[in-house]
Amino acid sequence: MLLLALAVLIIFISITLPGLLFNLPLAKDATKAICLAPATSIALLSIFAIAFSRMGIRANYFSLIIGLGSISILLLGFSLLLQRRKSHQRIRVDKKELLYLVMFTFIMAILAAYVFLTVLDGPDCYFQAWDNQTHLRKIRVFVETGDYSSFNSQIYGNPKIAPQQIKNGFYPSAWHLLASMLVSLLNIPVTTAANAINILCVGLLLPLTLFLCLRELDIVSPKALILCAVVCIGVPIYPWDLISYGPLYPNLLGFCLLPGEMALLLNLVNTIEKKNPLEISKNVFLLLLGMTSLALAHTNTIFSLGLILAPYIIDKVGQLIKKRQQNLPVSICLAIPLLIILTIWIIINRMPFMGNVVNCHWQSFTSVPQAFLSALFLGTTTHPIQLLVPALVFIGIYFEIKERNYCLAITYILLVLFYTIDAGTDLAIKPFLTGFWYNDYHRISAMVGLISILFACKAINQIIQNLKKTHFDQKSFKYAAATSIAAATMALIVFYPSIPLPHKQELPTAFGYQIKEMRYQFDKQLIYYDIFSPLEEDFCKTTLSQLNTDNSIVINNPDDGSLFAYSVYGLNMYYRSWYPPSSTTETKESNIIRHRLNEIADNSTVRKAVERIGAKYVLQLDHGDQTLEYRIQYNYDNAEEWRGIDLIDESTPGFTLIAANDDIRLYRIDLN
Repeated sequence: MLLLALAVLIIFISITLPGLLFNLPLAKDATKAICLAPATSIALLSIFAIAFSRMGIRANYFSLIIGLGSISILLLGFSLLLQRRKSHQRIRVDKKELLYLVMFTFIMAILAAYVFLTVLDGPDCYFQAWDNQTHLRKIRVFVETGDYSSFNSQIYGNPKIAPQQIKNGFYPSAWHLLASMLVSLLNIPVTTAANAINILCVGLLLPLTLFLCLRELDIVSPKALILCAVVCIGVPIYPWDLISYGPLYPNLLGFCLLPGEMALLLNLVNTIEKKNPLEISKNVFLLLLGMTSLALAHTNTIFSLGLILAPYIIDKVGQLIKKRQQNLPVSICLAIPLLIILTIWIIINRMPFMGNVVNCHWQSFTSVPQAFLSALFLGTTTHPIQLLVPALVFIGIYFEIKERNYCLAITYILLVLFYTIDAGTDLAIKPFLTGFWYNDYHRISAMVGLISILFACKAINQIIQNLKKTHFDQKSFKYAAATSIAAATMALIVFYPSIPLPHKQELPTAFGYQIKEMRYQFDKQLIYYDIFSPLEEDFCKTTLSQLNTDNSIVINNPDDGSLFAYSVYGLNMYYRSWYPPSSTTETKESNIIRHRLNEIADNSTVRKAVERIGAKYVLQLDHGDQTLEYRIQYNYDNAEEWRGIDLIDESTPGFTLIAANDDIRLYRIDLN
């Protein structure tokens, strides 16, 4: 685990320090510069990666960091030069605030470390599920090709021998870029790098951005921040569900950066009239960089930013219209920005290139009342409900409405309704409301979790403020001890794994369920969750590697787990993705191999197809009746699609069995 901790520390410093140097001349506020530093660095690194790809420059840790560091130092130096010549405003440094930031980050980091140490079965464990076949493969491709661009969609070093022709297209890859940088620097497994980036997101990036967001909401009391830190890391549906479902790692990065950009946009909306044009332009530039980082982490976080702050924007723009057109009714002033936002939303939603995203079908899995109550009590997407945090949420909403601040409450209501419609109905309106998030209730519920956290923190802050009015001696030892005890009690309530019941039964708590699920997913020996078992992994990284010394192409059925042999160990598997290639893009050779490879001794067409791709071996990880294996099925392909590979056995002419273990078979292809 020390290597994992070192990887997290290295990548955190690598994106925070250059981002801080870049931000200081723009933010003029040390706290803001620090909290937004990772987003700035991620945006610039992603831009450099795209530029390097276009210019034919090989990307790795050093080339990207040199580019990032150079531009950051140049901007800071230019700013210092201007500051000498003109009376520019000095950078604001609030030492107490920075101390509170360190305290807040430390508490969240410790609690995050507790969770990861509890669930990870070693630094290189990984969840063998749906989206991870893409994420791990993309890291491997980036490192092998030196092309870290979000427009690099290739999964073969030599496209001419790929099973299907894939055109380069856009896929947000900031998460993969950070992991690839670690692999290129430390030569660690891609799985270790993936775990390091996830720990970075939850344990370090999220505290920075949430602190800035809480500051913008006037939650600055150190006593309140101690308690808020526990709440901010203690809601399973945000951000933990993004790790245990999917897994949705790119969305995890985007949603962990999101609160910082919310704070920045809130600041611009609320203070735009008070700032001079130069300061406004600097903050707009910072926001554009932040939005770039969101778009290149996962594009739907841009829509999350817009949806969450839409009520604030409508309210502020409505006020500005009212000041200039005093004769207009308030309702008309608010309706104008509302209609503009709705028009933009509908236009983008209906654009052809968004069709596959917004029309992605997710069938409802519960009733409307159940979905509604689940959203209110943070028990969405099959998670057990919480009690303490929702109670604080309701208190926070009460205080917010009492103070006539309705914007965040409107956002909360919208998100609860979005989740209710998405999870509880199959209405035709779903693509218009939740389409930007693939109609995926896990991503919608993550936004519900984020807003709930903010309201819970508002409640904590208001309770602390009310205690101050009682003239209780806040500097006394008793007050400090009470705050510490309250934080420890809150952490115990939130993170306690389960409640024992009679007859050896137990009632899992919300976080107990989350930890249990993650522990199962990362358990290397729990075969039920794996399609690539420890025995199969060991065979691939030892026997196959030793026999295939020149790393020739190995023909495989990816459904048996062998697709992970490429992404995890770099073995040259022919099929590297779940599901057969599309009929419109599949090569003739691939189609022949999938359906008729077993006929190689008597069919010259099959032999020519194998010769063309240069394959020398066939690997079967689940030889025989696969239904005998009691494991989770992550795909539902027809076995007929791979019959040419699966029908091969020891007696098939043209193949020689050269290694076997249990139901694993490795054959040499005898073309002659």
